[in-house]
Amino acid sequence: MPRLTVLSQVYTPDTQSTAQLFGALFETLVQRGFEIHVICGYPAMIGDENQRRQIPAWEKLNGVSIRRVGLNSSYRGSLLRRATHYIFYLSHVSIELCRSRDCDVVVGLTNPPFTPIFLWAWSKILRFRYDVLLQDLFPDGLVALAQWDFSDWRAAIWRTLNRRAFARAEQLFVIGRDMAKLVEREYAVPANKIRFVPNWAIMERSTDLPPERTELWSRLGFQPGTFVVQYSGNMGIWHDLEVIVMAAEILRGCDEIKFLLIGGGLRREGAERVCRDLRLTNVVWESFQPRDKLRDSLSCSHASLVSFRRGLQGVAVPCKIYGILASAKPVLAVVDEASEIAELVREEHCGLVVEPDDPAALAEKIKWLWQNPDARARMSKNAARAQEQKYTLMAIADRYEHAWKPRQ
Repeated sequence: MPRLTVLSQVYTPDTQSTAQLFGALFETLVQRGFEIHVICGYPAMIGDENQRRQIPAWEKLNGVSIRRVGLNSSYRGSLLRRATHYIFYLSHVSIELCRSRDCDVVVGLTNPPFTPIFLWAWSKILRFRYDVLLQDLFPDGLVALAQWDFSDWRAAIWRTLNRRAFARAEQLFVIGRDMAKLVEREYAVPANKIRFVPNWAIMERSTDLPPERTELWSRLGFQPGTFVVQYSGNMGIWHDLEVIVMAAEILRGCDEIKFLLIGGGLRREGAERVCRDLRLTNVVWESFQPRDKLRDSLSCSHASLVSFRRGLQGVAVPCKIYGILASAKPVLAVVDEASEIAELVREEHCGLVVEPDDPAALAEKIKWLWQNPDARARMSKNAARAQEQKYTLMAIADRYEHAWKPRQ
């Protein structure tokens, strides 16, 4: 029986996508004979403080043994609080690793982002084997956003330590083909050590639900004939909300077209401020939807947006794309041409790709989709087929099982 110790600061019942995805994955692997012990932090995104205090430090959930460590409080919205939580979490993980090494491999997700370096350092002392699941890549992301430069001593040290951590890892899992190329090129990781395993949809495919029949459509009072363009998910440092708002400004004269923006994050407030300054009435803002309402909310659109800032190919892959496929919606991807998302959209013929920082081009594509329902129907069908064939939990679990099972 393969035995894994998994390090991930976020885990179920946290509502972050990584927590929900990998919670479902590890429970599935347990059903297939794996023994999995997760060392995670306390949820950062869950209800109120009373709910958080009731989360146990030890728990066995659907076969997965869970040990929660670190500080039991929210760290959202403050870099200082986040850093403090990182330190306390990894300090407690160190104790847990010293106490128990009865596993075949330690698996580290990039939550916190320097987990690979932490694993490299402790593996030299405790002599365990480890794999890295790269959900995003730092400091490369900070450099791409011009917050750091590779000549900065912090970035230089981080990259050097990453090279050592990646070299010592037995397997390096990446969620994008663009990420595989970047890691191989910039970190000198042999191609045979890199495994491309994409993420998948939190919700599974079901009978298609027309936008007009959703609860959210009724609650928001959209009129018959409205064409809804939706963005749903995190609005963090990777995501370009401003290009969507500026496209809405260009299309403000098209009364039939409405923009529905659902979610939250560091960049939402600035985008909302631009909306207010422009006095846009064709943009509707909603908070994150509960998981049991996800199918309904994702179905409340005629086309769905993925928007990443320029230069981020290889750094991260927005997992919202898989929910869009599962809801059978045409994809409007505002991403670099060389990115995993652009490649997926082109090969599956499930949407349109727009270069970042070009709201006029985005507005033009939105208008074209609005005016071409037959093309939308083809893209929707292709999106659903792609999700059913490639991006289900079971399909991805097969790939992880194949990667880890030979170690028993």
